[in-house]
Amino acid sequence: MRLYDKERRHAVPVELAAQALGYKGAKNGTALTMIATLRYYGLLDRPEEGMLRVSADVENYKFNPSDEERAKLKVKWLQAPTVFSDLLSIYEKSLPSDDTLRYDLIKRGFNPESAAECAVVFRRSVDWADFFNHSIPIPVEVEPDNTAQVVVESTAAPTGDVRSPVITNAIANIDVDRIPIRLEGGRRAWIEVPLPLYEKDKERIKAQIDLLLTDE
Repeated sequence: MRLYDKERRHAVPVELAAQALGYKGAKNGTALTMIATLRYYGLLDRPEEGMLRVSADVENYKFNPSDEERAKLKVKWLQAPTVFSDLLSIYEKSLPSDDTLRYDLIKRGFNPESAAECAVVFRRSVDWADFFNHSIPIPVEVEPDNTAQVVVESTAAPTGDVRSPVITNAIANIDVDRIPIRLEGGRRAWIEVPLPLYEKDKERIKAQIDLLLTDE
């Protein structure tokens, strides 16, 4: 809404969008992560390279007089992340305990700390969307034409919060999520994946990594 109040639905450079969202600029990992997250939920569009604008759904939500239509938009945004959609397909009537949520997320590949954080965000999002009071079917996932791409690089572990990856100019792409993986000897590897990432993408990525593994 900050960006909409300032620019309405006009396309603006990423730098200006980041400033409207309260950041000094778009050349830091926190701002890029926020922008990527907003796009992942369907709140921001990218009409062309290097430009952003508020999605039509946001404008519709702001001015729609129908409470029911606004509720549908909340549920739509809630279901946008694949992991949330997967969890909602399991918990059809109510959410389980936080411990069960964390366990289910760990089974999906989250480390314990990330699982705990995701469980909190998921529960708050479900409450905000008032999901269980609205019978709206989960949409069928449509896979985009672009093929998932993965880049893995090994680097020494930097100081500071390891949950916040260092974003360099070479990979500062708001369509990419950079995932850190801890290795032995204080090293880390980074996997870059496109947003959104679908189940078929993950299967291809796993198969390619298995193909590249050697005894070394």
